[in-house]
Amino acid sequence: MALKKTIGAAALAGAVLALTGCAVEAPVPYGANYAQPTQMKVRAAGHWDLMASDVVAETMATLERNGLNAKTPLYVALPQNASAFDAVFHDLVVTKLVQHGASVYNTPGQQLELNYDAKIVHHNLQHVGGYSPEAPDGYNRNGYYGFGATIGDADYQPVTAAGAPAYSEVLLTSTVLRQGQYVARKSNVYYVDNASVGQFAKTEAYRAVNMKVVNK
Repeated sequence: MALKKTIGAAALAGAVLALTGCAVEAPVPYGANYAQPTQMKVRAAGHWDLMASDVVAETMATLERNGLNAKTPLYVALPQNASAFDAVFHDLVVTKLVQHGASVYNTPGQQLELNYDAKIVHHNLQHVGGYSPEAPDGYNRNGYYGFGATIGDADYQPVTAAGAPAYSEVLLTSTVLRQGQYVARKSNVYYVDNASVGQFAKTEAYRAVNMKVVNK
């Protein structure tokens, strides 16, 4: 009986040591790519129109689910230091809301306020495996693209001309507020060519400065 206990204890100790050794020697988790989804790419003002249609349709559906009538007074706010995109998108959203039968006013202080924000996301791509940021749509010499600060050929994914990702993105978030309460909110991410990034850049806010004129 004592011999069996001794053998059992030794086996248990060996198992613990083996598990401990595996835990110590196990490698850190390695990076893995997400399953390849699709993501729309903004190339023209016509695409802005489609983005506005999506925002308005989702907004109207959310308001209806929350029991808010389409005739509820609504104000669409223009972002501060509006970019070229912001100005055009504002007009598109107002037009489509009116076409959907919403009661849109051009003065703030209404029961509902819709605002939106477009943020540019830049990716720090390196010249790796033949990839060149100057190539059309972020292609490398083999017709592949990559993301991240340190990427290798294994991380490149095949692309097509229609769906080729660029190395900048736009995060568009629309929000409907009622006295400070979030009533509806939607966020979408779109690819955008680097050449078009300036259309989403906010204008600089200038402050008036009094200048003293000195007579000669």
